[in-house]
Amino acid sequence: MIKSLKEQRNNGVTKNAVEELYRRCIKNIEMVNSVGKTTYVFSIPMFLPGHSLYDSGDVILGVSKKLKKEGFKVESEYDTNKIHVKW
Repeated sequence: MIKSLKEQRNNGVTKNAVEELYRRCIKNIEMVNSVGKTTYVFSIPMFLPGHSLYDSGDVILGVSKKLKKEGFKVESEYDTNKIHVKW
């Protein structure tokens, strides 16, 4: 029961972090694109002020999936918390 409760709580925390960081990533991609570049490296912070702690690996995976779904080419570096995005 306790394990299930922890998983529920962590899934909500991860989902919130993924949504927030995905929005930030898209905003940055739009700025980079406006100056003619077609690649961007997005760094996933270890924590977000005002948010609960999260597993950065899960967040990298979640943001990467959302970017791929939008048609971006994505390479993730879990050891450095970076996502390389190309379009």
